[in-house]
Amino acid sequence: MVKEEGLEKWTALEERIRAIEGNHLCDLVKAVNMCLVPNIVIPKKFRVPEFIKYTTIQCNIMADIGNREREKREREKRERVVLLELHLLRPPLDCSHF
Repeated sequence: MVKEEGLEKWTALEERIRAIEGNHLCDLVKAVNMCLVPNIVIPKKFRVPEFIKYTTIQCNIMADIGNREREKREREKRERVVLLELHLLRPPLDCSHF
């Protein structure tokens, strides 16, 4: 009885996984049919370029650089607003004596 319940739960779990992932993830025929460009032949010696894989430390460094750049842009924007306000608040020049 206990084994049957465990087996039923196991099969239900497998069915859910199959429903999420699909039955044939590596089916080459389906992969060819999904191709957006017809009649494409991929050579057997096709090499995928190596991508740079960031470690956690490198990701943190990149995030810090992005944050600093964002803060710099915000600070420059605030400075431009202050300069514009000062320019608008300045009294107009009196050119009547010319």
